[in-house]
Amino acid sequence: FGRRKPLMFSFASAGVMCLSSGFINSFTSGLDHLVTALALLGKCSLASCFAVFFVYASELYPTVVRNIGLGAGMFFARLGSVMAPQINLWAGLLFGIDGIFIFGVLAVVASFLVTPLPETHKKRLTDTLGEDNIGKDNIAEAENLNPEEQELKNTPLQA
Repeated sequence: FGRRKPLMFSFASAGVMCLSSGFINSFTSGLDHLVTALALLGKCSLASCFAVFFVYASELYPTVVRNIGLGAGMFFARLGSVMAPQINLWAGLLFGIDGIFIFGVLAVVASFLVTPLPETHKKRLTDTLGEDNIGKDNIAEAENLNPEEQELKNTPLQA
């Protein structure tokens, strides 16, 4: 399936589940089990985002900054986890809504923000910051290589 589509699907499904849970909880009563089930499905979808994110983010960054980029992304992910209880509390105090609405909207927005990113599955990855050719064949560079290097360069990555 690649990397981008599962990430978009996971974010979108998490957003839909969280928003559904919030709407059902706000506008109905007696459906506590359904609200809990939807919230847990949303949380499971977000957990699957983490699994895909580690692989996808490490492939998006060029080799020279991969460690720094992935570390920064994980820092902000953990910061969001620490802030989640406070966001939940502030949403109720400041806006009078459940925090799950904010989490659901942010997950849906994230699914749209992933859309323009390139697919990296079985593609040649960038090595330096100046390259912007994930998945593209660099013909000018390939012409300067001997046949063995061309074959090695054009071989898709496994995994």
